[in-house]
Amino acid sequence: MSQFVAKVTNQQYPLVLAQYKRDDFGIGTEQHLHWALLVVTDSKHISGPCFQAVDRTYQDARGKKWSAHFAPAASLMAMDKCLGAVQIGTVKHRELDAFIACMQAHATVPKFNGWNCRDYVLELVEILRSLGHIRSDIARGRPCVMQDFLPELRQVSYICENGTTRDLIAKHYKDHKDHLSGSFVAPVTQHYIIPMVNAVVHNLSENFTKRAEFRNPRQSGEVC
Repeated sequence: MSQFVAKVTNQQYPLVLAQYKRDDFGIGTEQHLHWALLVVTDSKHISGPCFQAVDRTYQDARGKKWSAHFAPAASLMAMDKCLGAVQIGTVKHRELDAFIACMQAHATVPKFNGWNCRDYVLELVEILRSLGHIRSDIARGRPCVMQDFLPELRQVSYICENGTTRDLIAKHYKDHKDHLSGSFVAPVTQHYIIPMVNAVVHNLSENFTKRAEFRNPRQSGEVC
């Protein structure tokens, strides 16, 4: 969709929580993966403004230091380490500039021992909830915790286990764009699930009742 049309229609963009392999952690250890938030402004390339916390360890008194990282047009298709994403909310086109400014204003300040990139994303989620950007079914009446997202993240990483990235994404988009009005979605589960390896992007309309069941035999316990 062109910027002009998006502005006129005030298009709603998916806000997704993406997960990435980290060190020795991958499928089955989702509680240890790297997290980032991304607004999907380009559905064809699954790209848009991306926010995350990154760390650097110094071999002196500084130790580990965290910093916020912003990429204006990051693509989930660009990295093989991406194990998919789930939609946690929406951002309207006319709100996008204010949204970006709000996210960039939140500093990476560790609140406790072991604080990490996932805790930073959870802090961003709470800010966005107060602004009306987060799904209403997530952690009603209390702050979000990592376990609120792990079931969907485990589903999507399990889907991502096989396949390559670019070819399958291109094939899926071609197969679905005609009857889905050009959007990169398929009606399979209740919320957007965007696995980047086998290129399945799911979204469920209110009238679609069939649910897909995914079972991960290597699913591990939820460890903060």
